[in-house]
Amino acid sequence: MGMAEQLKNKMEPGRSKPGPEEPAKKEKKEREKNPIPVTLAGMDSQKIENVLQLYKPMLANVLMGAIPPERMIQISTRIIADNDALKSCSTRSIIGAVLSAALIRLDPTPELGLVSFIPRKGKCCFDIGYQGWVALILRNPMVSHIYAYTVREGDRFEVLLGLQPAILHIPNLDKPGELKYVYAVAHLSNGQTLFRYLNKAQVEARKERSEAKDSKFSPWNHPVLVEEMWAKTALKVIRKFIPVDPESKVSTALAVDERSINPEAIDIEARTVKFQGPAEDADYTDITQGNGARTPAEASPNGQTGESEKPELDERFLKALEVHRKKITEARGEAFWKELPGQFGLESFEEVPRSEQERMLRDLSIITNEALKAQQQTQANGQGSIL
Repeated sequence: MGMAEQLKNKMEPGRSKPGPEEPAKKEKKEREKNPIPVTLAGMDSQKIENVLQLYKPMLANVLMGAIPPERMIQISTRIIADNDALKSCSTRSIIGAVLSAALIRLDPTPELGLVSFIPRKGKCCFDIGYQGWVALILRNPMVSHIYAYTVREGDRFEVLLGLQPAILHIPNLDKPGELKYVYAVAHLSNGQTLFRYLNKAQVEARKERSEAKDSKFSPWNHPVLVEEMWAKTALKVIRKFIPVDPESKVSTALAVDERSINPEAIDIEARTVKFQGPAEDADYTDITQGNGARTPAEASPNGQTGESEKPELDERFLKALEVHRKKITEARGEAFWKELPGQFGLESFEEVPRSEQERMLRDLSIITNEALKAQQQTQANGQGSIL
């Protein structure tokens, strides 16, 4: 080996001894080699599993042995394959929901009722159920028991605050009325008991922050499961008054619950998400008494308080976007173009961050080419029938 070559190897140590690829880089190359489809519509279980397998290293990283990644993929495949509405959601939001379940280490098996995947406007929203929140909070060694109850019209419900706080709740079992209040109780290992309660207005304000609130598949719109949503809302409030335990994953759960998450929002190394969860109202003070809580109309579209920054749009991206719009509209119609952002978990393509614009243009190129091929095939078939 010559002197020049030796010097080059010293300056580039990795060149002379090519070691094994880092899992993250290897996984990224694998996904680039096998780009994921826009949706999973029309796919059978095997094809869906093949897509999820591309993210197996990420799942293994965040699960840390709590659940085998093979099991997470198997369960998620069954859930998606059995639900055509889910298969029509953007693949990225589906992957985000699976990764969210892995992040907080909750088994998505439907029979357990811990988490669920909810289709809404072309996106898959991740939802943590009442039992899921109970399981998360009970991971904290400071908590020995936790539960929540709803209060209905006709129930006897009294709250005593001050030096000896207490709750008296006698339900009307014969004639249960409309939901009126909800309260959560936590028994700590040091013998202390905590409780917090909310009225209907406070629960409804939190419901408005849910991305899936308008979906017919959402528990918020189910005549029976809505009671569990009230109960879990109370659990999410009381957790603020329980000593923090990082291992319980409660903070991460708050960031992903009732939201659609893209894989890019998940920090695999830190095993968390790259943004904060929605801000919450004060604990049990009525929101009509001016405690500074924001109404849903004042909240930003992403559920965070304060003004949200619009992503910086490159002029080249906008021009290319207009070219794709014209071609796709001509081939598939205006309605198809308007619904297309939802397939990527977006309200509009103007939401695409600058770092993701190149990838978005590649995805749109694939869709445009497919649309043009379908148009040409239709025209060829039409000409054939005339002859």
